[in-house]
Amino acid sequence: MPYATIADLTESFGESEATRLTAPEGDLDGPVVEAKVTRALTDATDLIDSYLARRYAVPLVAPIPPAIVRACAVLARYQLAHGEQREPTEQMRLERKDTIAWLERLAEGSAVLPGAVPAAGSSGAGAMVSDRPRDFARDALRGW
Repeated sequence: MPYATIADLTESFGESEATRLTAPEGDLDGPVVEAKVTRALTDATDLIDSYLARRYAVPLVAPIPPAIVRACAVLARYQLAHGEQREPTEQMRLERKDTIAWLERLAEGSAVLPGAVPAAGSSGAGAMVSDRPRDFARDALRGW
C-alpha cells in the first residue's frame, strides 16, 4: 500500500496539477486519472523502501510519518511529469533531488525517522572480542 494517497497528492500540489499530470494531452477538464496516480505512488513507495530498508523495517506501519507522505507525493509527482510530451519543471527536479538526498541521509543514519521501527540486526554491535586468556593454547597443552 502506498505511503501517500491521491488525496495527499492533490492536497500537496492541487487538483489542477494532478489533473494536468494525468489527463490525456489537452484534456484538462477531465478528472484525475486515479490509476496513473496510484501507480506513481506505488513506485514512489517502493523507491522509499529501497532506501529505508538499510536501517528500518519496511514497509512502514501506520501512522506513516508526514515527512514520508510528503516524500512519496514529491516522487510520484515527478514520475507523473514524465512522458506524453511532458517534462518535469525545474522546481520538480529540485524537490526530487532534495527528497532523494534526505532518503540517502536516512539510509546512512545521519538523519532519523522518528517512530520508525529499526530493521532487525541493525543495532551495529559488530564483532565481539574477548580479553580472557585462552585455556587451550598451544603452549598450555605441551606435554600432554
